[in-house]
Amino acid sequence: KSTNRDAALYVLRTLHADPNVRAAALYDATNTVLAALKFDGAAASADSSALIPDAEPIRFTGLSRADIQIPVMQGGARIGTIFVDATLGQVREQLQGALMHLLIAALIGFVASMLFWRSLRRMVILPAENLVRMTKRVLASRNFSLRAEKTTSGQLGDLTDGLNEMLVEIERRDRTMNQYQADFEKRVLERTSQLDQAVAN
Repeated sequence: KSTNRDAALYVLRTLHADPNVRAAALYDATNTVLAALKFDGAAASADSSALIPDAEPIRFTGLSRADIQIPVMQGGARIGTIFVDATLGQVREQLQGALMHLLIAALIGFVASMLFWRSLRRMVILPAENLVRMTKRVLASRNFSLRAEKTTSGQLGDLTDGLNEMLVEIERRDRTMNQYQADFEKRVLERTSQLDQAVAN
């Protein structure tokens, strides 16, 4: 019995290499404790009350602990069970680290999207809105001397230049038409005056 217990203790001490193991125990086929150890001043005990026959191999206690039952088999029959009381500290730290990386990635993505939106608004949306407002002002006022302010380059800048060139051409034609109309009215008045004089004579 002493030899079996010494062998059992030797097996359990090998589990101390894992910092997550708080306590361990080895049971025989009748669920009687052969040996039990606590590591690093663990408060929990590994005794016969901890072992639950036919339970799930891993039983979680909250988010910080897990009880692990490993059957010891020989010739297809269970001759004992190793019970391990383990903490989930490293798993929780890894999970927290993963969540932190996820939050950082989400924050970076949010900042990048905001910067992209600001750039898109400055480079595309605002110039397009200015062009629409300018077009409405010209149509409403018939004032072809108005000019759109060029605030960006690229296709919208080319569109602004095209609109301004069109306004210049329309203003020139409008001024020419007004001049033609004034000259025509002047000639009509002169012709009417001449006819009146001829009739009077």
